[in-house]
Amino acid sequence: MSQLLRHFEIPSNYFPSVSVYERTDAKIRYWLNYRLPDGYRRRVPVGNDGPEARRRAKHKEKELAQGLFDLEDSRHAVGRLIEAEPSFSEAIEWYLSATAERKTPRTLENERHQLGKALGEFEKLGARGFADIDARMVEEFRAVTAAWRTRGELSVSSVNNCRRHAKRITKALAARGKILSDPLATLTFLPASASEQSRNVIIPPEDIEKLLSVDYGTLDIRYDLKSLIGFALQTGMRTGELLHLEWDDVDLENGLARVRTKPGCPTKHGLGWAPKWRKERIVPLTKEARCILGRMDRSRTTSGRAGKGGELHPARFIFPKREGKKKPVWTRLDHLTKGWGKVLEAAGLEAKGYLFRDLRTTTNTLLTEHLGFTHKEASEILGNSSEVNARHYTAVQIELAREKMQRLPTFAAGKPSLRIVSGGVEK
Repeated sequence: MSQLLRHFEIPSNYFPSVSVYERTDAKIRYWLNYRLPDGYRRRVPVGNDGPEARRRAKHKEKELAQGLFDLEDSRHAVGRLIEAEPSFSEAIEWYLSATAERKTPRTLENERHQLGKALGEFEKLGARGFADIDARMVEEFRAVTAAWRTRGELSVSSVNNCRRHAKRITKALAARGKILSDPLATLTFLPASASEQSRNVIIPPEDIEKLLSVDYGTLDIRYDLKSLIGFALQTGMRTGELLHLEWDDVDLENGLARVRTKPGCPTKHGLGWAPKWRKERIVPLTKEARCILGRMDRSRTTSGRAGKGGELHPARFIFPKREGKKKPVWTRLDHLTKGWGKVLEAAGLEAKGYLFRDLRTTTNTLLTEHLGFTHKEASEILGNSSEVNARHYTAVQIELAREKMQRLPTFAAGKPSLRIVSGGVEK
């Protein structure tokens, strides 16, 4: 029996019955015997095992009752049946499968969340499927998502991202004939200024100093978040790059960190890690960045599971988390949200809503607006451009970049080594 099935809406008066037809004079002894909704009779060979033939007959009968037809069935029945629209959950899985080839596991996980959130809003509005989404419901969805921005719950960018995911999936479903028409073709986006298109929060030096002055020993955080914050400020690296950074990626003697593709690196999505756009780069390490790494334990054994519940793989993560008390082990750190929240609260900055990734934006601003980096130079260090590649670097360029980066603030001895003022840097 074919494993490729199509789902159709069946007539209310169709009650399938599948029997086993036995032919003693044929090479294949047992056949399934049933009629399709249009009355067409089918006989399908299923082998010479009687009990197995009867089991398959029951299974086929259940499939027909659910409107599931194999390819040969559908060739006869398609003229009399309407292919059923997928449910919201079925549509999400279809869309992710159809677009998986060009996406990373992390991207697919994020899209599953975003699509579920968007279509979940239509379920709250009473939609049981795509056929229920009419012009009135689209307007209600528009109003609900706009209210997120009005109440300050989400930014313009986040609201538009939710709408964008909803439009993508309905457009794809309509293009492939999965639904009759695109119900969200007229859905528009919230107008946004250039600054609202993406988050651009800069943490002032006095607030960074508060973050680093917290007594981390009292916060019950199972990883070295203080060193992680300091290193992030000195390098401008992305959160995922920091959490998957290993000692083999660092050359302390020459002051370099390599952001590179690592097929054997265990991640929460599986085995293998790659930087954004799969573009590698070299990050010059300042004296302060090297000091931070120099204080850390390089001999510590670390590991990580390849995927949720997957096999443990050895690794050399620089910023792992501790698990267990009596016999602690060090494993890959996947999330900073809780620890970062504890630090914000302890520093009295919870109301400001800083995110860990704002450290990267802060470093970018220091490089371009206060330390003399051109935007191209900063992009090469931070990996902001999709065109960046490690081949673009020369030893001279790296050293020149390091010299400029040496002026990044160290926030040592209770006071920042520089502060941002209008028009430049004040030491």
